[in-house]
Amino acid sequence: MRRFMRHAVSILSVIAVVMALATGTADAQTTPLKVKVTKSLDIKPLHLKLTFKNKNLATNKMTPEASCDITWESPYFYATGYGPVGGPYTMTRVDGSWNTGVSCYGTPALWKLYVGNYLAKDGFSVAPGVEDECEDQCLSVLSPGEYHCDTGTACAGFFRIYSDEILTTYRGIGWTGYPDACVVDEINFPEQLICQHHYDLGTLPPVW
Repeated sequence: MRRFMRHAVSILSVIAVVMALATGTADAQTTPLKVKVTKSLDIKPLHLKLTFKNKNLATNKMTPEASCDITWESPYFYATGYGPVGGPYTMTRVDGSWNTGVSCYGTPALWKLYVGNYLAKDGFSVAPGVEDECEDQCLSVLSPGEYHCDTGTACAGFFRIYSDEILTTYRGIGWTGYPDACVVDEINFPEQLICQHHYDLGTLPPVW
């Protein structure tokens, strides 16, 4: 009797395994395979060459040229999504990094330099960069930033970086020939040049 029971249990175990394998095979055939993919923005580094001719405010004579580069860079900015092979893929998160900076050359060096930026999504600030500033004999500053969003399709949108740069010469030296994106208060503070720029990263959709 015990031997019969042992054989019966063994037979039932085999049947259970076979049914489980059959069920798993059926599920695999009816459930689409989900894959993880990323969608990156095609971002080119930008180096904006600005050559400023400065002048002695006392004599109104031109001093040697001061050349500055305003730089933008985004090593990565991408969305992660899941979906069946071949798509469509639904966004699960967005990750990105960037930096803006100023590098100056020529004589004399600047008295002060400042750069700060922030990332905007659909017109609203979502991540500030780290401000950087220098005082006395300044040649360069750099403002890095990072963005990480894990709220799914709510992370989607149009992304743009706004950057502010302030370049200040030593007392008695003013600016001339600067671009439209920069302004100088010629009456109250002619040594200070204030620039404001934005750089469009692009759009990451909720589904692609």
